[in-house]
Amino acid sequence: MKRYKQVPNLSFTYSSGGEHIGYYTEYGYTLASISHLKQKGVGLLITEEVLKNNQDYLCPINQNGKIGFINSFADIVITPQYDSVMDSFTSEQSIVRVCKESKWGLIDAEGNIVIDCQYRTLSHVWLEDYIVAQNEAYQYAIINIKTKLEIIPYEKYRLIYLYGRDHMMVQLMNNNLRGIIDIHENIIIPFKYKWISPFENDLARVIIIVNESGKMAQKWGIIDIKGNYVVQPIYDNISTFKYGGKLAFGTIGSQVTKIKLNELYCSNPHFEELPYEEGKTYHDYNGNYAQDIAGYDDVTISDAFEGELDTYWNID
Repeated sequence: MKRYKQVPNLSFTYSSGGEHIGYYTEYGYTLASISHLKQKGVGLLITEEVLKNNQDYLCPINQNGKIGFINSFADIVITPQYDSVMDSFTSEQSIVRVCKESKWGLIDAEGNIVIDCQYRTLSHVWLEDYIVAQNEAYQYAIINIKTKLEIIPYEKYRLIYLYGRDHMMVQLMNNNLRGIIDIHENIIIPFKYKWISPFENDLARVIIIVNESGKMAQKWGIIDIKGNYVVQPIYDNISTFKYGGKLAFGTIGSQVTKIKLNELYCSNPHFEELPYEEGKTYHDYNGNYAQDIAGYDDVTISDAFEGELDTYWNID
């Protein structure tokens, strides 16, 4: 849609040791508004123009708060019965996630049940046959959607996240360290990191835990797709990659270093010191309400929500 002329009030109040004011991102506000409309049974008006402009194999409809699907002839193919839907029927082979009574499952383009609505959360179909499922005990497993068998059983890993096209990031049960494996559990990146960012241009930021004078501290570095350090874990923080993955900023105490990522594979990577206002940086969350409007620095935002601002942030 064309952007509306007036931005809505993005603030909300919450209680945590008192009443506070938080702010949605525009994305988070839109998601909340869509959810509210669904609860009220409000859907888009189906017209010839809507069907003509829809590029999917099936088009979602809403009837009294329940979601179903129609085809290009405006015939109902899947009766409205679901509370929420993820993914789209882009072809007749598509399999999408659907939710009933807060439980997720899978259906095909004929409305046939592929996986019963029984999981707390569910990933998209991965490598054609697999999903990551979370049960009511918050445990993760990899399940083959054809055989319904657990390829990787519950309780083996604390967390399982799909990571790119072929891999998974998993977190060990005993020490919470993270690594990357494939569907056969071959280790791609060893289990020694507290956190691993998504790869960009074959590089990823990582956090390790080190002992500094008897105190445990987090240190940031950068690895390649084989798990080799291209930037040693010496930094207190490394920013998200900037300018198409060509640049990052590393912080040690009050000193900021500019890391030229496009030169990391050279024999002498170029590190350039920058002027710095002690204790504050403002480059990690450019374009975000928390930084651009409210003026919070990177450290404050990271401490509050570990940098996860996709839905909302709540600093007052």
